[in-house]
Amino acid sequence: MKLFTRKNISIVLLIVVLIVVGLRWAVGKSLIALKLPLASVFSRPAVLGEAEYRTVSALKLSSSAFTDGQTLPEKYTCKGAGVNPPLTISGVSDKTKSLVLILEDPDAPGGMLTHWLMWNISSSAKEIREDGGFYGAMAGRNSFGTAGFGAPCPPPGKAYRYIFRLLALDKRLVLSNTADLPILNQNMENHILADTMLTATFSR
Repeated sequence: MKLFTRKNISIVLLIVVLIVVGLRWAVGKSLIALKLPLASVFSRPAVLGEAEYRTVSALKLSSSAFTDGQTLPEKYTCKGAGVNPPLTISGVSDKTKSLVLILEDPDAPGGMLTHWLMWNISSSAKEIREDGGFYGAMAGRNSFGTAGFGAPCPPPGKAYRYIFRLLALDKRLVLSNTADLPILNQNMENHILADTMLTATFSR
């Protein structure tokens, strides 16, 4: 009795094809199911340069000197007194132990510039005064090598963005005033409860 007749071979090949198609369909559905949650995780907007931990909350940062997305007055740049603008803080949760403030310029020709770092701002703080900080807070080293506010001073031409970021932490940080943004980021990891942004633009 011949097992491998032309008819038998055709049937076997058909069965193999059906099995392969079925497997590909099953695997494809599994991959799609896996991709959906991954996409929802990795499509979240970034913060703190690479900060991807934005939490939905009532935390808010505003200023009496400018509104979000509008021009930063010259007084707070290298064309004026170069002092920090007044900022108003609201919506801090009861779980917050301290606040962090960061000012960054993502449009700088050489890459992201850090203009201002402040941490251990009291969770009860309602404002950061013009040309001042907040009692008990620490100022870290900006991209210009100084501890304090580095006034925006972009090259002549297009308007640059300046992003003020406020972060609520579940702890106070133990850092010296020589700490820069990478060190600050490292110490904030897994301790951020919420964050918010306030953006201004400026051109010369």
